[in-house]
Amino acid sequence: MQAFEAEKSIVDLVERSSEAIGGEWRVSLGPSVEACGEGVEDRVRYVYVLERDGSPESAERDIRAVTEVWEQDGIEVFDTETGGDEPLRGVRGKGGPTTSIGFDAHPARFSLAGVSACAAGSADDPAQG
Repeated sequence: MQAFEAEKSIVDLVERSSEAIGGEWRVSLGPSVEACGEGVEDRVRYVYVLERDGSPESAERDIRAVTEVWEQDGIEVFDTETGGDEPLRGVRGKGGPTTSIGFDAHPARFSLAGVSACAAGSADDPAQG
């Protein structure tokens, strides 16, 4: 996979996930490029994060919608939940076109954060990959 393909794949996945949920999403980060680990100079990955106002009444439905999109892309999905009297819910995924992806369905703020698979390239010049 080349750098431009990694960038396109994570942007596409995060945007399809946001469309499955609906609402007014805004870019919080990216897509930004980073090295694929410490000391790895010839591989890059892209990070892309969208956010929107939370919607507690639709959180369960939205988690199911995102899970369906991810599973169709071959992503292994895991439920997440914080402790306490009012736990915060979400899902995480790995595999398929992503190193990792997450959806937090917190009452005040929903967020979708994806990290692409690693690709050939340099974080200083990802276009060369």
